[in-house]
Amino acid sequence: MVNIGAKSGLQRLAWHNPPYIFLDGNSFACAHVTVQTAHFMNEGAKTLCDILNKFKEKSIITYSNSHVTNIKKSLLNNIHKAVLFPFNKEMHSLIRFKDLLSFDIVDVYDSKYSFNIGSTTDHIMKSKVESYKIKSIKSIDWDTFDTIILGHLDKLSSLIDQKTYVQEILDAVVEHNKQIFAFDNLYPKTDYDKLYCPVITKNNLPPYRIGKLFRISKPVVGIYGTSSVQGKFTLQLEMRKRFLDNGYVVGQIGTEPQSQLFGMDYSFPIGYNCSVYLENHEMIQYLNNSINELCKKNCDIILTGSQSSVLPYDFGNLRMFPLKQFSFLMGTQPDTVILCINPFDDDDYLHRTINVLEAAVNCKVIALCMFPMDQKNDWTGLYGQKVKLSIDKFQLLKMRFAEKYKMPIYLLNSESDMDMLFEQVISYFSE
Repeated sequence: MVNIGAKSGLQRLAWHNPPYIFLDGNSFACAHVTVQTAHFMNEGAKTLCDILNKFKEKSIITYSNSHVTNIKKSLLNNIHKAVLFPFNKEMHSLIRFKDLLSFDIVDVYDSKYSFNIGSTTDHIMKSKVESYKIKSIKSIDWDTFDTIILGHLDKLSSLIDQKTYVQEILDAVVEHNKQIFAFDNLYPKTDYDKLYCPVITKNNLPPYRIGKLFRISKPVVGIYGTSSVQGKFTLQLEMRKRFLDNGYVVGQIGTEPQSQLFGMDYSFPIGYNCSVYLENHEMIQYLNNSINELCKKNCDIILTGSQSSVLPYDFGNLRMFPLKQFSFLMGTQPDTVILCINPFDDDDYLHRTINVLEAAVNCKVIALCMFPMDQKNDWTGLYGQKVKLSIDKFQLLKMRFAEKYKMPIYLLNSESDMDMLFEQVISYFSE
């Protein structure tokens, strides 16, 4: 850590011949600090803390050394029985990977305006998972749980055209003295001490080190993609499950708001309804410090996963520029990347994505993981409803991509493929 920044500009210095010259350089600044330290010690300073306090008294600028963490994170350890509301896309992972949770899901609730009431979670997810019947939030049983997990509520609020809807839910939860884990940033709406939202602000930045970053000493795997909605978070959970089952100590940073519910060390939610309020350089500083903290915990491996894509499809709109994702890449500095792709990805765009990832942080893209949903062959194109990718088409794409990119391609919803991908990551770092 850098404790002192000293003047290294042009200055008058004692010399041999001539007796004084004007010169600049860091080594002279170091000499000034050393002599000043000797003076402080001569005046009675005995410890490093004493010396630094003396320098603070003389300093022109003093930077804050505070590193504020959200004390409400303790709520995460006190969740035992939880209910989910509403049952939107982000909730699917909690059902599908409930074996990674440290608590029980006792009920799933939704609003009548979603048209999900009476249906079941496995039917909506079209997946063979434990089934919960979706109940109306109006009939919620407050005695069966200690925590309500609130998903994104903005779309639901807009459906019923009621600006006070979220506040009414908060008031009801507070009245019944329940804990709240919210995907959205609800802190502006309440100061309830049993509310936790995964929010990152400037208060969470580590001490200022004049731009210095930590060198990462543990292997870092990054999971990136060519678009949104292609199973990047699912792949992170698949890898997490396999590493834990095989006895590895895993450090992990997720970019979904529910990341910490699965035991991940950090949530850095830069996706939908982003609650990271940092500039790009601050993101790199925060993430680099987080990775270093995981290294200090002596993790065997560190898993990270981003959102959406890492380079623009088009340059005609500001929304096309994934700056947060690129800052995430810079801040986490993966050694290897698993790239999530779609069956309909453009070859040139895929090729450029691989090149950008490998050039940006000097990493290696070691595998492609294909999302098992394809476009309908009709006028809706990219924005239409997806259909399940056929095995025959996957095998053709697998052969073509393997030949072109010289790397293996795995199918996301295949257990055997996920096992092989896990073994490939282990083999890569074992070489």
